[in-house]
Amino acid sequence: MGHAIQAIIVAPGVPIPDPQPSHLRTVPLPQGFTLLPLTGDLFDELRVLHPAEEREPCPAFWKFSASLRCFLVNLSRGGAVAYIETDYFGGVGEQAAASWRAGSPVFPPSKAEVGPINEALRSIGAQVERARDEFEALGLGAFEESRGASCSRCASRLTSR
Repeated sequence: MGHAIQAIIVAPGVPIPDPQPSHLRTVPLPQGFTLLPLTGDLFDELRVLHPAEEREPCPAFWKFSASLRCFLVNLSRGGAVAYIETDYFGGVGEQAAASWRAGSPVFPPSKAEVGPINEALRSIGAQVERARDEFEALGLGAFEESRGASCSRCASRLTSR
């Protein structure tokens, strides 16, 4: 089985500032968090809405851009947000994550086989509660079969449960 996510995780109570991108989808998660899948359409729209001089991409991420960074910084002015990516197949792969609060980085971009996503989620207030880790506590395991499908289609499955 594969696992591939590119998404923004928004802490409870963080408003999405206007104008909202037309391709933005919100998926409610446990503990009051919200997932914003970074679909290809949203990625492209952010480049138009937040034109930024493209610098070298962050090597920890596959889809991270200056335009996405600008959106995340603006979004984080209302509270804590994290950006996460996974790319696993057959139990082998990597994950990357970073988080921001009040327009500033909280957890710097990090990439490893395990760990960065849970650290970023913890930094924005996710609680383990009865789950194995923060990833599981927010129900992100529902995306485990997203290889070959857009994150937004997986989000549709998650919200229809």
